[in-house]
Order: sequence, then C-alpha cells, then structure tokens
Amino acid sequence: MANLIVRHFVRDRRGAVMALMAAAATGVIGLAALAIETSNWYVQKAELQRVADSAAIAGAIEYVKTYTSIAGTTYTAAAQAYALQNGVPTANIAVSVVAAPNGDGNSAIKVTATKTLPLMLARVISSSTSVTITADAYAELQSLFPPCVEALAPTGNDINVTGNVTLTGCSLWSKSNSVGTAQNSASVSLGGNSTMTANVYTPGSIYVGGSSAFTGHKYSVTQSAITDFIGAKSAVTTALGNVTTVQGLAAPTTPNVSGSSTTWTAAAGSCTQTITGPQSYSGLTINNTAGACSPYVVNLSGNFIIGSGGITVNGNVVVNFGPGTDTINGAVDLSGQTGGCFGLGTDSSTTTCSPSTTSGTYYVAAGSGSNNGTSIKNGAGMLAVGPGTFWSGGDLVLTGSGNVNWHPPSAGASTTKIAGSVTLGTATYIFGAGVYQIKSDFSFANSSGSLTFNGSSTASSLITIGGTSNGGGLNLGHNGASDTYSYSFNTTTIITAQAPTLRGQGTGTHSLVSPCTQTSSSTCAANLTGSGIAGLLLAVPQAYTGTVNVPSANNGSITVGGMVYGKAATLNLQGNASNSGCFGFVVSVATLSGTASFSSCNALTAVALGVALAE
Repeated sequence: MANLIVRHFVRDRRGAVMALMAAAATGVIGLAALAIETSNWYVQKAELQRVADSAAIAGAIEYVKTYTSIAGTTYTAAAQAYALQNGVPTANIAVSVVAAPNGDGNSAIKVTATKTLPLMLARVISSSTSVTITADAYAELQSLFPPCVEALAPTGNDINVTGNVTLTGCSLWSKSNSVGTAQNSASVSLGGNSTMTANVYTPGSIYVGGSSAFTGHKYSVTQSAITDFIGAKSAVTTALGNVTTVQGLAAPTTPNVSGSSTTWTAAAGSCTQTITGPQSYSGLTINNTAGACSPYVVNLSGNFIIGSGGITVNGNVVVNFGPGTDTINGAVDLSGQTGGCFGLGTDSSTTTCSPSTTSGTYYVAAGSGSNNGTSIKNGAGMLAVGPGTFWSGGDLVLTGSGNVNWHPPSAGASTTKIAGSVTLGTATYIFGAGVYQIKSDFSFANSSGSLTFNGSSTASSLITIGGTSNGGGLNLGHNGASDTYSYSFNTTTIITAQAPTLRGQGTGTHSLVSPCTQTSSSTCAANLTGSGIAGLLLAVPQAYTGTVNVPSANNGSITVGGMVYGKAATLNLQGNASNSGCFGFVVSVATLSGTASFSSCNALTAVALGVALAE
C-alpha cells in the first residue's frame, strides 16, 4: 500500500510550473535589479565624467597661471576644489601631469575621479555591498596659444573685436556666460575685417560677422575656470597696495639754514671754482650771464645743506655736486641756464655732469614764490642725477630744452621719491633702473621728444604713480598724426592709481616691455629684481573701473610687451597696436579695434597657456 502511494506521488505532475517559477523568481528579480542599478550607474558615471572634465580644465588653468611648471599641490588643489564643489570628495580625485592621449606631444592634466555606490536591489545576486565607478579626463596643455586677452566681466559682451584686428598667436579667455547670437550680446564677438586663428575659451557664445574670419576653436569651459589669476599673486596685491602709500608720500624732513644767500659770479681767468664740504648756505645763486666763461664750472664735493633760498643758476654754467648727502631746502631753478649742466652725484672731472658710479642721497624741498610747489625747474642745460636715493618734496617741471639723464642704467638700481608730479617737455629723457614713487601725475604729452626708462637683464624698474586727476596719472603721447615723439619702457612694471592713456601717434617708436619676456623661465626669474612680478607691465588697482586707452586714436603705432592688468577696468585698444610679450591683457571688458595685431611671440618653452579638453 505504501509503495502505491509513493509511486502515485512521483508520477503526479500537478503544480510543477509553479515550482519552476518559484525557483526562477530569484534570478529574474536579480536581473531586473541589475538592470535598474546599471541604469543608475550610467547616470552616475556621466555626472562623474562631467565633474572630471571640468576639474581637469580647472587644474590645467591653474597650472598655466605661473607660465611654468609648478609644484603639483597648486593645480591638484584647484582640480580637487572644483570637484568638491560638485559633490566629489577630495580623496576621490587623483591629479597628475601626463602625455596628452592624442599623441601630439603636448602634456595634459589627467584627473581620475572615483565614486563608490552602494548596491541596493542588485544584492539579490551579488555578495558585494557596493560598486566603484571611475571617470578619466585629460585637459591638454597647448603651448602655442598664450592668452592675449582675458576678460573677467561675468555677463555681457566681454571681448569685442572690430576693424582689421589680427590675432594669430594667442587665445581669448572670457568669463561671460552670455550666449547671444548678435555682436553686442555674445560673450566674444569678431567683426569688421578681422582675422583670428586664436582659440576662444568661454562659457558663453562667440559671434563672427562682417568680413571677419575665425579659424580657431571655441572651447566651452565653466565660468569658475576663468579666474583672476594675476590679482591673486602676492607680489601684485603688494604692488597695487603701494599706490595708497605713494599717494600719501610726504616731503623729506631736512635741516634748514638761516642767514643771507650766497652768490658766485663767473670772472674771466677764474672759470673753475671748487668748494669742499661740509658747507651750509641759506641760498645759492650761480651766475654767468655776462659770458665771462664758456662755461663757468662749479664743483662741490662733500656734504652740503642749502636753505630755503634754494639754488638758482643763470647762463652757461656747469654745476657738479659730487656723491654724498646733499640737502636743498628750496627749489632748484635752472630756467635761466643757457648751457652747461647741473648734476647731483656727478663726476667733477668732466664738464658734462657724467653721473658717478658711487651712490649718494639727495633731498630737494618744494620752493616758494614763483617756484611755489616746484622742486626742480630745468632750462637749456642738461640735468643729471647719479645713483642712490633722490627725494623731492614738490614737482619736477622738466619742460626746458635741456636733456635729462637720471640714475643711468650702468649704475644699477636706485630709488626716486617725488612728493608731487613729473612733467616732461620735448627734450631727451633717460631714466635708469630702480624704484620710482610719484605722488601725483607723470606726463609726457608733447608732439616731439624722447623718453626712455632703461632697465636691464639684471635690474628692472617698478614705477608707482598715484595721480588721479582728469587726464592725469600716466599720460604718454600726443594726438597728432605728424608727431615725432618716442617713448620706450624697457623691463619695467608700472602701477598706476587710475587707468592710463598711452598714445601712439605719428612716426616715433612707442614701446612698453615688461621685466619678463625671455625664452627661459629661469632667466625671467633673474630679471625681476626691480618688480618681483613676472611679466607684469602695467596695472591699476582692482577697484578702478576706468578705461585703459592703448592708444587713444586710430593712427600711429604702439607695442605692448607684457601683461596689462585691470580687474575692473575697460581696455580700449585702438589704432596700429601690437602685443609682443606673450602675456596679454587681463581686464573686465576689452574692445580691440583699428589695425591692432597680436602675433606669435617668444612664448616660454615650458609655458602651457592654452587648455583644451582632450578626448
């Protein structure tokens, strides 16, 4: 009986399908769970890839800010900071410099982002509790396209190129996120007959119109990737902060001398007079008006104190104050000098006021009466100042016909402090390397004449100008098509309280070159003894919202070799202007017009100034 029951049970097939379905249910549910989780992994992977791409660009941009290879902590931190803002922890971002994956020979910033996701439904078929997804991104460092303009305004038409502008060896960086399709609404616009092979990096759009040609590439970057990398440098913030100090520059505190003034007059047969210090005079007048000597030579060696009567020179006279400490408590009035020269810290063995190689200290107070507020007023004789320290309490009015030779480059770097303004005329002016602090305006705005600031490979100049008057500050050049004036600033950094006007009209040479335009980053570093700021040529305080005019009319030519910085300023570059320093302009908004040219220059071999997302 029992056997019959067993055989019946074995042969019975009722309910078999249910049993099979029950057995397969686990697998079906597991596969469904895996499909759902896999879809989520793809979504998470896409988001992680986006973060990795942008982090790589952020790291690459940080890498190129110093124009050389730098410690990995800087660009690594930039990439990790961006990722952290987008929800990926710092520990999950690995950053390195590798060969670009496209094999073109460039380097790239590689970012590897990882994210661990917990298994939910898929745990039905897996013993694991999580899965790790990975995204790799490469931002290629392209050394061929240094940035000629970076505009920092977050909206609107950041960079507007019109006329016949040529951009063939640089990039344009725009922070604007405007995506308009018209010239005045795109973040970057190109119009007129302009030609641009430059790459464009912007979160916004680019407009190409007129007869212009754009053969570069437009790369979409995040707005946060376009940063003010100049203003963040400590040397720049220190230099810009010195504007306030210079604006408060006071006259030197010096001893005075009372009593009557002294007059020396040339006499035939006695044309050379030598005075050995220390000596004190309440005032000093030196005359050769009758022409008794040609010239009348007065050599003063040692330390001298001249009282509030100052110094007045008339006729053909040579005056040499030898190296020492000399104090003049009134104006030096050379307007009546018809020939010869006047020198502070000059060699008495010559009649040409050749600057000595020995440093000295020279104080000149502001005058009174007809010379009220003036420290030095020159005439037809040459004015020379030797190496060391010069400090005036008033203005330098150097509009006479005599040339000026100030701190010659061969003497090394010196210091000049002027608690007033500097006004130049139509003569030849040569200033050597050093620190120049000018409380008010610096103006060379005539139709002729020549101005040179001569830095060298070992000593550059840092010029700080505090003037804020209308048309003041730094004012170079004149508005005449037939002008012949020239100016040249070599290895110079200029800091101004307000945006300057740099004209380039006529047939003269108009050139400004920063301390660092070399082909070797190590040479660059050695050249920064005057400014300490690699590549910075011209800068205005970060809060200034005026206009940098380079130049101010559509004729003539001007060459700008170095970085021009004005975080909130507007750049108005017109006429036949060119940039040859590989550093470009960092401003709020830029307008390039006329026949401005940005061409390939001697980019540093270790520099990577373009950033592209490499596939």
